[in-house]
Amino acid sequence: FETAMTVEGYQARVEDRAEVIDLGPAVRVLIVADGVGGRSGGEAAAERALGFLRGAITSEAAVRTPRALGRLLARADAAVLADADAGETTCVVVAVSARGVAGASVGDSEAWIVTADGYHDLTAGQQRKPVLGSGGAEPVPFRSGPLRGTLLVGSDGLFKYADADAICGAVRDAPLGAAPERLVGLVRLRSGALWDDVSILLCRAGP
Repeated sequence: FETAMTVEGYQARVEDRAEVIDLGPAVRVLIVADGVGGRSGGEAAAERALGFLRGAITSEAAVRTPRALGRLLARADAAVLADADAGETTCVVVAVSARGVAGASVGDSEAWIVTADGYHDLTAGQQRKPVLGSGGAEPVPFRSGPLRGTLLVGSDGLFKYADADAICGAVRDAPLGAAPERLVGLVRLRSGALWDDVSILLCRAGP
């Protein structure tokens, strides 16, 4: 699997985090966390959630099923809550392998599969609140078959401000490495500023 990513902030302190964990040539894990703005500790919460998942995801067995990923997010909720410096954060974690796509999410960050003629919102059934760090997060697992098309995982800084057709067009019409910047361009103001932090991860099956 091939991946591409970008994280861009609309101000000096960036509260989004994104990472790809490589568990071998045939397994990739994509994670996006978006610290809840408007209160203290959003950046620390996203960093704590990502750090917890980075330490917990050390083998394919840890991410084999959507239920396992949901349990990881429940444990991440407790880890963020226990951090005195952390506030709250959304989180999406998606594992891609030859068997298919497995994931779980909390909050309003999203994961889509963009195909030649449409898209499938894997996170359509997620619970937007409570989020990680609340102590009451309710991760919603999801599953799809072998990846056909492009997996897009991102924060609401993309999905809230860009049209779905424009997002799909930007993903389809660009090489994988160029697609993240094209997607950010959809939500960039004429001044060059952004409405919000934007984190984007993309994954396609390799040749």
